Amino acid sequence: MRALDLHPWRSFSELRVEGTVVGAALRTRNGVRPLYVSPGHLCDLRSALDLVLATTTRFRLPEPIRLAHAAATERRARFDRRRAG
Repeated sequence: MRALDLHPWRSFSELRVEGTVVGAALRTRNGVRPLYVSPGHLCDLRSALDLVLATTTRFRLPEPIRLAHAAATERRARFDRRRAG
């Protein structure tokens, strides 16, 4: 894999199973736990890593995942309030 254009505080290590690269452990910020990135259908690992890095801003997680989690958490809270009330 070609070296990614990473900031000095971003790094990744390839994850291998029986010698085959199946994903990567990617640190999006210094001193945080890595994200485990794997390619999906019609996507190679390089493209998956580029996408994660392009959508990661101030937080460890990419924005689409953060927003989906926030929406699901809010929806669940509304559901629980209706059930309890």
